Amino acid sequence: LESLLYSTSTESGTPTYYTYANYEAYIITGLITIGQLYSKKTFRELQVSFSRALTTSQGVKVYYRYDDNSAWTLLKTIDYTTLGSIKDVKTEAPISDIIDLQIKIELSGVNLTSPLLKYVRLIP
Repeated sequence: LESLLYSTSTESGTPTYYTYANYEAYIITGLITIGQLYSKKTFRELQVSFSRALTTSQGVKVYYRYDDNSAWTLLKTIDYTTLGSIKDVKTEAPISDIIDLQIKIELSGVNLTSPLLKYVRLIP
């Protein structure tokens, strides 16, 4: 997953890459059933892996919600400003009392470069 938009330039007519900035590009999972009413689940950590290390002004935000209608809650921001030129990170990111869960991932790139996200993993 990357935040590059391939589009034809209206000025020159040539194909051009544009980078989404400010966490515009995103992916949303479907609503996933993880727990049960009397056996709710908990995730304690978040693992994020990139194909290449982050560079200046790149980042990923991970959000969650318990249904497909409520507001998103920011779980964690993984960015160059905070963590530097990282390729893999595992960090505390607790989510508890889960029956159903939906995840949203937002990417931010800069200067025609984008973070190349390999995977996001929630760890019990």
